[in-house]
Amino acid sequence: MKGRVCALAAGRGLAAVLAVFAAAPAAAQSVSIISTPANGTHYVLGEEIRTRITHGQVFGVAGGAWNTIFMRINIGGTVRQASIREGYRVRATVHTFRYTVTRDDVDTDGITIPANSIGGPSWRSFGFGTVNRNHGALNNQAAHKVIGSEARVTSSNPGWLTWPTLNTATVTVTLTGSTFGSSVAASNFTINASPAITGLSVTNASATSGGTTATLTLGYTGSTTLTGDRTFTVTVAGAAHAGTLDLTTNAMTVGTIPTPTLAISPTSIAENGGVATVTATLDKTLIQPVTVTATAEAGTNAAAGDFTQTGTTLTFPAGTTASTGLITLTAVDDDTDGPNKTVRVTGSSASGSQARSPSDATMTITDDDAAPTPALVLSATSISENGGMATVTATLSHPSVQPTTVTLAAAAQGGLQASDYTQAGSSTLTIAAGATTTTDNRRFTAVDNDVDAPDKSLRISATVANGHGAGTAQNVTLTFTDDEATPTAALALSASSIVENGGVSTVTATLSGTSSEAVTLTVATTAVSPAAQADFTRTGSTLTIAAGTTTSAGLVTVTAVDNATDAPDKSVTVAASAAGGNGVAAPSSMTLAIPDDEAA
Repeated sequence: MKGRVCALAAGRGLAAVLAVFAAAPAAAQSVSIISTPANGTHYVLGEEIRTRITHGQVFGVAGGAWNTIFMRINIGGTVRQASIREGYRVRATVHTFRYTVTRDDVDTDGITIPANSIGGPSWRSFGFGTVNRNHGALNNQAAHKVIGSEARVTSSNPGWLTWPTLNTATVTVTLTGSTFGSSVAASNFTINASPAITGLSVTNASATSGGTTATLTLGYTGSTTLTGDRTFTVTVAGAAHAGTLDLTTNAMTVGTIPTPTLAISPTSIAENGGVATVTATLDKTLIQPVTVTATAEAGTNAAAGDFTQTGTTLTFPAGTTASTGLITLTAVDDDTDGPNKTVRVTGSSASGSQARSPSDATMTITDDDAAPTPALVLSATSISENGGMATVTATLSHPSVQPTTVTLAAAAQGGLQASDYTQAGSSTLTIAAGATTTTDNRRFTAVDNDVDAPDKSLRISATVANGHGAGTAQNVTLTFTDDEATPTAALALSASSIVENGGVSTVTATLSGTSSEAVTLTVATTAVSPAAQADFTRTGSTLTIAAGTTTSAGLVTVTAVDNATDAPDKSVTVAASAAGGNGVAAPSSMTLAIPDDEAA
């Protein structure tokens, strides 16, 4: 061939060489079976047989639909078609075919792939022309028996089998595509384990004739203090069911029950939208998947609306100890002050799962609201003495998760007397949890009087309790405005005219109304020309009108001094200055006459 190529290259050029290669036959094909029976002995109903054809060069479909290509396989004398599974015009050195076993397929010698088994459109080897699809036969492949009518067998147990409870434990064996006979016994079932589990056997078996399920009772005489995990299978003898072959179940495990552990990260989140993730771990791997359903519940100080949960399921794939799946917890913010809250996450393993349910996990939601500030509120800061009324309520700057108790106390100021007002309503005000104002109040009503006085006031203070650390309320002051006019002072003379020869007149004073403050009057006397200061004497100078009274006390007198000189009549001006009485003004002056008693 090499010489031929060289000659052609020398005499006919490169194009001729390429034509020779394009027409050259492709390398020989080989076929194989690449699947194995799940039970190790034979394919059963529903199993897939996978075959492969291999070529020395890249090749693909030359024409027609790719999915019409097939490989013939002989199952017990019946030719079946295995379908190609690659995409359209795939270029590869191998192609795979698949066939699914039906109930009618039986070949106890092993399947055969006949020679030249490929059917359908022609193939082209890219660069070498049309593929030669011829190949030799694979006859009676003993590792690939087929019993389509033979059922699969599975086993299950209600939970993880443990060493202390293995004796008398029960497992269920289920046939698919076959039924148990009328004389099922423990001897039809054999325990298989490697290494062997000493003392483990089937002590009892029960099944309904024609049924598909058998219940086995296990016996175990070995050590119950073992700590490792071991697996075993159960073989069902062909004599026990309608099939012809012994069947072996899937593996079951005995040991200590694995326990998932829930974890929340982080364990504390801010109330203002903090997010935590829930995961789980197993303390040992399992031969089957485990599903844990997690549910978040309101814990201490929390309510359902304080958080949201996304996702509920965590899964452990077989052979793993770390969960897959996503569960998140998100805090929901509020403006209510309160203690930190907790969220409890509980988990439950799926029914029939070979794992315990996990213990609870706890997360904290930290409160971000400051303690509220209480305040006392007066409906009016000033009321009339004549029956005016004001109410006192309490408020919080923002809600608290706890009720807030405000106890009121009143203290008189500015001369206010207990008789000047009355109180009604509760002296203890309550702001409910989640609220910012009281629904009750304290009422103060003024009591009128006829005494002139300055405005008076009442200082109202509060003692605050609970409210999750609510602060101190500032005092408020209620003013009682006086409604009496300032009284008027007046002087009075016991005699407005006295004889020159020792006449006496007494000076007194009065108020037009009572005052809450004493009034002091200082009396002064002044001679009116032609009188002279020597024409009279004055005894005393102070008059006092006590608080709450209208008449003066004290003695002030004016006495005339006689002389022998004839003169015109004389007079004296009696005046007074005033102090106290909440601003009482000085009274008007009086005139005292002293007629002359000498003849002309």
